[in-house]
Amino acid sequence: MLPALLTAILWAHSIVFAARAARLVGGVRAHFYRLLVAVLCLAALAHGWGQGLQGPGLTMFLLSGVIGIALGDLFSFQALRFIGPQLTILIVQCLCAPFAAAIEWAWLGTALTGRQMTGCTVILLGAAISLLPGIRIPGTWSRIISGGGLAAVASLLQAIGAVFTREAFAINTAAGFSVNGMTAAYQRVGGAAIMMVIIYALTRRFLPSPQTSKSPKPPLLKAAPWIIANALAGMVVGMASFQWALAATPAAIVLSIVALTPLFVIPIVWILDKNRPQPLTFAGSVIAVVGVLLIG
Repeated sequence: MLPALLTAILWAHSIVFAARAARLVGGVRAHFYRLLVAVLCLAALAHGWGQGLQGPGLTMFLLSGVIGIALGDLFSFQALRFIGPQLTILIVQCLCAPFAAAIEWAWLGTALTGRQMTGCTVILLGAAISLLPGIRIPGTWSRIISGGGLAAVASLLQAIGAVFTREAFAINTAAGFSVNGMTAAYQRVGGAAIMMVIIYALTRRFLPSPQTSKSPKPPLLKAAPWIIANALAGMVVGMASFQWALAATPAAIVLSIVALTPLFVIPIVWILDKNRPQPLTFAGSVIAVVGVLLIG
């Protein structure tokens, strides 16, 4: 469970960094540039100390990146602009686990034990309760419906991507080929980067560039620190930890533990936005920890 917990901590930082980058340059541009930074870092690591683009599971890893990262995270970025980081991460992380459990059971035949299902449910319940006091509901129903719908689609796509990763590891294992977490992350992010080049080119061609800042300083330069921090926390170290966790643990369990991400978002938002946690937040955190212990 340690890799999944580490992933949750890193992704909590990533989601906050992503929200700031998206506000400055738009969701598509922020997502594209963070993938560019990530793929360059991961390429250097995977080709230098890993297996690079080798392995019979390569195609499945690439598809996992296209679906779970390029498309899934793109929908998450768009949801951020409607309903903010806390509500977005709540919807995405809490729906990912049940989606993944159903998909992995139907496709790979992986079934959770009663205790594991109970633990996952308790974690999701605790994560939801912990975020309730800090959530700011958008002022209009159109924003709520749009943002919630985008986040729900993002959770489904990310769940599919996680199950594809499980299948990629299974293919490699059956062939007697082993890849480390950094290599798996590189192969996934590589697939996502290819897809995002296509999406970014299309948006540059057909959509106007967002103008979200009145400052004479180019928005991309202002967003660069947030994009780099987002790439390192979410796509480099965080993604490697995520692959490490999925290599040996069912996707539903990994995603349930990763659903603790909102709990780690809370202190970050407290520091940056002065949003002080409420007693209900601490109660939800205790419930979530009980869920982790049940799984363990």
